[in-house]
Amino acid sequence: MQFKNYLLFICLFLVLLNSYFLAIIISYINLTDRVIFLDVGQGDAEFIQTKTGNILIDAGSFKVVEELGKVMPWYDKIIDVAILSHPHKDHFLGFFDLLERYKVRTVIINNVDCANSLYQQFLDTLKEKNILVLDGRRQVKVSLAQKDYLLIFPDPKTSPKANLNEVSLITLADLQQLKFLFTGDIESRQEKNLINLLPNLLSNIFALKVPHHGSNFSNSNDFLSHLTPKIAVIEVGENSFGHPAVEIIERYKFLSTKLLRTDLDGTVILELTPQGVKLIKN
Repeated sequence: MQFKNYLLFICLFLVLLNSYFLAIIISYINLTDRVIFLDVGQGDAEFIQTKTGNILIDAGSFKVVEELGKVMPWYDKIIDVAILSHPHKDHFLGFFDLLERYKVRTVIINNVDCANSLYQQFLDTLKEKNILVLDGRRQVKVSLAQKDYLLIFPDPKTSPKANLNEVSLITLADLQQLKFLFTGDIESRQEKNLINLLPNLLSNIFALKVPHHGSNFSNSNDFLSHLTPKIAVIEVGENSFGHPAVEIIERYKFLSTKLLRTDLDGTVILELTPQGVKLIKN
């Protein structure tokens, strides 16, 4: 009798194990490239999910882990590349919890001097966990499937000693021949420099992470007219800064850009399907 029970247990275990691996395989086969603007309140967090890896750009609050859990498969706890645009709390605070819950393989930072003790603690944590840290100011290219890639770079004309917003790393993702631009908190001076230096690279942007939560110190007419984004997402929550500025919202409307806000629309998912880009508000 005990042998039969033992045999039954083994068979049940094997069935469950096969079901587990089958679920993973089916999930992987059905995985499509997705660009996700996470609703983390007054902060930035963007997640790029591809079959070749997971990329997180900024982690602006402790809500990041909770929101990632809603969009990542239950079995996937790996972030292949994490990018920190600049060391302001509303861009890196969520990394502490993330580093405890997920395996992060590589972190790209702008490597500027910052006396903030919390940021120094973040750098110490990366060192303690033996995580590879790359300097994004030297420009980093991450190759993905086929011709897809990420390009991480700063405004080369801005001094590393400028204010932290101005030294934000910019990430350009080219996925399935569509361009996605993530701008951190760059201001109008950096916007001007970038379109002058990289006019072709920064043209015909499909989706834009709106600079600096929709601040009127960013989002200049020349910059937006050059990018001509089809979709723009403001990552914003309750704040005392007046973000997003009314005139900036009007500026995007004038360009006929589809404007979304995480405080009103929640997490915004752009799913790249064979039939086109599917917009999902979560």
